[in-house]
Amino acid sequence: MEQDQFQSYTQGEGFKPNAVANVIPALDRINSRLNAADQEALAQVRRNNATKVKNAASAGQDLIALSKMSKTLTDALVERQKGINEDEKLEG
Repeated sequence: MEQDQFQSYTQGEGFKPNAVANVIPALDRINSRLNAADQEALAQVRRNNATKVKNAASAGQDLIALSKMSKTLTDALVERQKGINEDEKLEG
């Protein structure tokens, strides 16, 4: 076989694109959307934390009110039982 029967790829020809795509604007848009989404998620976390703090404070106030009511009720029941005991003592 002779050498000139085969196509040669060593002649300096290669891929030479006419234009190079500029992907930077597209990447900037994508990064901008991602940053906006991150900021919104962070803002939502902060709002959730503020709501949790308010709910905890409200629950604390509710527990204080419940304990005051419980003390009042207990005091009333103790006084009633003392009256019943005193009546039973006088009767017999």
